[in-house]
Amino acid sequence: MYTEPEQSSSLVVTQFQPMPPEPVPLVQKLREFAEKGEIMVSAEELAKSSVSDFAQRLQEAEEKQLVTVTKRQFGNRPTQRFVSLRLAGVSLESLSWVLRSLERDEMTPVERAVQSRFKESFGLKLSSADWKKVLDALKSPGTIPPAETAQSMKLEFDVTELNDPAGGKTSCIYPKGKVSFYIVTIDHRWAAVDMNLRPTDIDQEKFKEFYAFLEGYFRPTTAAAAAEEDSKEGAEERCVPGGRYGCAQFVKACGTPRLRVCSLGQLSQFIQFAINEDVLCYQKTLLVLLLPHI
Repeated sequence: MYTEPEQSSSLVVTQFQPMPPEPVPLVQKLREFAEKGEIMVSAEELAKSSVSDFAQRLQEAEEKQLVTVTKRQFGNRPTQRFVSLRLAGVSLESLSWVLRSLERDEMTPVERAVQSRFKESFGLKLSSADWKKVLDALKSPGTIPPAETAQSMKLEFDVTELNDPAGGKTSCIYPKGKVSFYIVTIDHRWAAVDMNLRPTDIDQEKFKEFYAFLEGYFRPTTAAAAAEEDSKEGAEERCVPGGRYGCAQFVKACGTPRLRVCSLGQLSQFIQFAINEDVLCYQKTLLVLLLPHI
């Protein structure tokens, strides 16, 4: 009987994220943002808080593959650029950045969310073999090579299992103790809302506003918008790419004032609840609205 060979991984999990041989102020500024959980920073915000000659410095850093520039367009808004560090591998330090970002968004740090953040923010796509190596390293931290230079703290994590709303079990990762150079400690657990999907967990008034916003986007009422929707280009624009997380980002950027102040975790909660209630559905990686619900 043929058995498919197990995938191998060349990934090496390290303690801390290596710095460029020569100091790069833009990279250091991005590290400071990442320490606070801001792992993707708008180019506009970064330019205000960064070094002089920002455009030139950003181009140089991108050419040296030190940073990743991601372009996003939400609805008919102008294209936005987001800048993040470019990583070649996983370190406990970069994992702490990802977990901090999930805490800020009130999202559960399940493995799917962690992997997605590494790919989306740092341009690092982890294979199943790579991810297994990461989990094995977290469960046996003694196997991780020691840092080349002395650091002020030790990074440790708890790996547990919980039920995945999509079915089966999933690993969940939380930090233990100090995980930041700029923030003394963060809670080992935080109040995530994205996986609380019972009707009693949902803010029904905000959900109605969320649904009304999506209905207005998917089913425009003006004649001009309806004509655009009937065209191929208009139909494509009326889908939301990027799955649940992409839809949450879209609503946070373009929604009503009350929706824009929601965390990405709460918006993800609304989206998954809408999927469960057959209000939204997937077409590959796109989300589309189904029949009227409310």
